[in-house]
Amino acid sequence: YHTAPSAPYSRACPRAHARALTRHTHPDPKSEDNMARSCAICGKVSMGGFNPQSSGMNRVRAHRRYQPNLQPFTTRDSNGNETRSLVCTRCRRTSLKSAK
Repeated sequence: YHTAPSAPYSRACPRAHARALTRHTHPDPKSEDNMARSCAICGKVSMGGFNPQSSGMNRVRAHRRYQPNLQPFTTRDSNGNETRSLVCTRCRRTSLKSAK
């Protein structure tokens, strides 16, 4: 960033730059302190989109948010400890499948 006295209008704030870098980063999906509504295995989060269009000449699109289908799921680690977490239905189905 530039802090020359000849440019009075280019006052770059290093704190604002650091906030801008950390604003859109997502936490690790496998971290234990993740409180967002996301899958504990794959990290799937909500996704933005539009409502389905109605028929005819109506082209109004309303914003909406698609939430992942999270269900409570109990997993067992190698030590035999059971942990309960929110898991999306795709990961739940995959973890319950038996190998052929």
